Amino acid sequence: MTLRGEILYPFPVSGPARSAGDGTWYTVSKDSTSVHLWQLAEEN
Repeated sequence: MTLRGEILYPFPVSGPARSAGDGTWYTVSKDSTSVHLWQLAEEN
């Protein structure tokens, strides 16, 4: 993965982003009860 800039999330996330494949990634909540799957927004 190439770092191209800072990612801003709509709420606090904990720990590093982990690859989920196909350009998506996931983060785990601080209390480890939730997994959030992310992808970049499409450019207009």
